[in-house]
Amino acid sequence: MHPLGIAYGLGAGFLVLGLFAIVGWLLLAVAGVDRAGTAAVIAGAPLGAIAGGWVAGRTAVRSVFHGGLTGVLYAAGITILSILDGSPATIVTLAAFIAGGVLLGGLGGWLAERRRLSRQTDSP
Repeated sequence: MHPLGIAYGLGAGFLVLGLFAIVGWLLLAVAGVDRAGTAAVIAGAPLGAIAGGWVAGRTAVRSVFHGGLTGVLYAAGITILSILDGSPATIVTLAAFIAGGVLLGGLGGWLAERRRLSRQTDSP
């Protein structure tokens, strides 16, 4: 287990989510979309899970595992924040969101592993 890599992954995931939400919110607000902030956060959440899994996967030997673990922690954090904010989502929706976090985080870890393996085979 590489807890520092997971922490880096969580930080990167929330950073990507925040940056995407700010830029998306500005673009959607200029376009006149209702609830632009909510739409931007919803669109940025999967990108944050993939980015967090990728960062965690780059720093660990078992990339997919660490990416998936980062994805579940990332999704659980967002779920807790949404519940505290009064989200009307059902338990099934929240469980699906967390499962999606595992899959997307694992995908990010797998992408990091592929990159690392391709670098190892390219070197003489």
